[in-house]
Amino acid sequence: MLTCLAPWGVRPVSAAEEEKEKVESSTFIPFVASSKTFTFDYPDSWKLAPKLVQTHQEEVTLKSTVQRGFSAGVAVDPVRIERIEQTGTPAQVGGRIVNLEGKKEGVQKVELLDSAQEGNYYTFDYRVESTRGKNRFLAKAIIYAQKLVVFTVQVPIPAYESNEAIITQMLASFQAPPPAEAR
Repeated sequence: MLTCLAPWGVRPVSAAEEEKEKVESSTFIPFVASSKTFTFDYPDSWKLAPKLVQTHQEEVTLKSTVQRGFSAGVAVDPVRIERIEQTGTPAQVGGRIVNLEGKKEGVQKVELLDSAQEGNYYTFDYRVESTRGKNRFLAKAIIYAQKLVVFTVQVPIPAYESNEAIITQMLASFQAPPPAEAR
């Protein structure tokens, strides 16, 4: 726990206040999948976090070295359909995401905050309260070439506001397939 000076003396700073103070670098670098399936930009302070067991056809996870619990990842899986609209509306898909999240071990509460269609992408914003903490998830999904490509950013709820611009920039930079110059 940190302390800060106030006009009337010294007061302790809560863990939530400490989390809010941690802000990422504003310098971004591009990540281009070796398969050339997707690309996105991420803060230059982040590091690759390889998984011990791969559960998707292709996946990558990056984690902040500044803010504990702040991460982003992409999962790619084959599907039999051609367009994301064939899975249902954004609200229907968001409802299924919330139902699946709610079945995970230790999850106490899940709330879908928003779902929308942005061009060929579906976007989802939801929060999860579990025995592992309270987190906000923002996801962007697309189906192309019979592949479901999902980009997800996870951030602890107390750190969301101070990192909102970074989250927004990361989500906006996600492209699948990447532009021709990135391939």
